[in-house]
Amino acid sequence: MKQQDMVMTRGRGRGMRGGMMRPMGPGGPHFGPKMKQFVPRLPFDMVLCESAFPRVKAAPDESAFTQALLKRNTDLSPTAAEQAAVLNLVTKIQTVMDNLIVDPGTFDACQIEEVRQVGSYKKGTMMTGHNVADIVVILKTLPTKEAVEALGKKVCDDLRVLEPQEVLVLTMLPNDRGFEISNSEATVRVLVTTIHQNLRKLDPELHLDQKILQSHLAAIRHSRWFEENAHHSTIKVLIRLLRDLRGRFEGFEPLSPWMLDLLVSKVKMGTYVTLHVASVLISVALDFEPVVRVYAGGVGGRPAVAWEDRVLEGCWSFSIPQAHYAILNNPSRQALPINSAFRRCLQLLAAGLFLPGSAGISDPCEGGNIRVHTAMTLEQQDLVCLTAQTLLRVLSHGGYKQILGLEGNSTCAFPLQGIASEMSVWDGVVVSALEKAYEKPPERPPQDDDTDNMDADDDPMETTDN
Repeated sequence: MKQQDMVMTRGRGRGMRGGMMRPMGPGGPHFGPKMKQFVPRLPFDMVLCESAFPRVKAAPDESAFTQALLKRNTDLSPTAAEQAAVLNLVTKIQTVMDNLIVDPGTFDACQIEEVRQVGSYKKGTMMTGHNVADIVVILKTLPTKEAVEALGKKVCDDLRVLEPQEVLVLTMLPNDRGFEISNSEATVRVLVTTIHQNLRKLDPELHLDQKILQSHLAAIRHSRWFEENAHHSTIKVLIRLLRDLRGRFEGFEPLSPWMLDLLVSKVKMGTYVTLHVASVLISVALDFEPVVRVYAGGVGGRPAVAWEDRVLEGCWSFSIPQAHYAILNNPSRQALPINSAFRRCLQLLAAGLFLPGSAGISDPCEGGNIRVHTAMTLEQQDLVCLTAQTLLRVLSHGGYKQILGLEGNSTCAFPLQGIASEMSVWDGVVVSALEKAYEKPPERPPQDDDTDNMDADDDPMETTDN
């Protein structure tokens, strides 16, 4: 009896309020489908494990590669005249906005709370030929389309009054994000948003789109984070180089500027993401010396790709797991040289950093541990990975001038796409373009009598964060 009472006591603790047991339905207790736990993986990073894999040969001299990177950055940097033109227009618009905050006068279409500079101009990563600056205007009032257009006209009128002796050919073009003010030398995009309290009061028919307003608030957070964490000058150089790479290779087009900012700042300083589980796939040559070839293990169906071609034929492979690291750091905790950081960016992308199942890079400006690469579709994630793999192989065989656009026609969009999509030969080594590893499954017709099977039909590459 005592044992029975003890069992009943423990059972009451797990029941409903008041000690009553939950009634069982027909067929016994039902616990529901078990959720599969998401275990993020991180591709192998040679920079972090270089001490565990000592070289059998001396590191090659990459002074020419470094000079090519610096030369390309010089070519991409805006001239002094371009910077002065943008600065002049930004300063005047900022002055007009500040005057409207302090003394709006008879202007009552809207009320300005704050004005912040964002984007590449604020971060110092502006590129030549793109004389565009971004300003976010936070309104106290609701951002109606009429109010935004009235604000743009008011700013233009005040600019002409501010500089009466200077003949300004200004144009104001309203759009779904705010408005643009341009002269013959520069353009300033004024991105309109509102305070957080007003986001719940928006009417889609009257006000700007809520997602656009939230993206403008996010741009302010991105700019603030960049100013605090990515102020290193070489980070800005590498961002400019990768933005140029994104503009010349179609496979990198899905990468957003914020993804590039996070990738470069984390890679450059050597800390980029929280890691739970990662794996290293290495092949040991059957020889007298322990010569190794380090591979980036395939993630989400993407095949492995060699980072360094230093292995003989006839190898056997095994896996080395790495688990429960908190934050991956550069052992020296110093900024990497520009040549090593550029190669590391391609290595991580090629190894599957932005593939489904990867830990990726968590957005530091958003809650909920959101991985930035989940904004891309599965096709785009695969395209980024295969493009990085092909370019990394070209880079390993001395094709850095073609990758950087120093050789070949680099004036039009995607002029060197053939390197990433067609076969090329580098010093007798054939580099073949990779095929897509992900194919979107065909859509199935809806089935009214079997909805459960439709819900359980998951994509093989897709993962879900918990």
